[in-house]
Amino acid sequence: MKKSTLASILFVSLFASGQTIFSQKLIKHYIFFSRDRELIHDSSFYSIPGIDGAQITYSWKQLEPGKNTYDFSEIEADLDFLNSKGKKLFIQ
Repeated sequence: MKKSTLASILFVSLFASGQTIFSQKLIKHYIFFSRDRELIHDSSFYSIPGIDGAQITYSWKQLEPGKNTYDFSEIEADLDFLNSKGKKLFIQ
């Protein structure tokens, strides 16, 4: 049997069986909290297994309170909390 024929059979059988190399979870679900970052502490959010994380908006004024002075403490606090619950942070 030719290698190309064998490869074709293998390729078709993978798709026919539903076991593809792309069967990993590619779609992620994040809850958009806008600037209401305190809501991530609600257990009804972080106890849902189908939710991968939170999308939170941070203003540039929060992150740079003065010229060349940066404060990422809110992001770090949210990231630490979400990581402790097995969730991820999507920063907007």
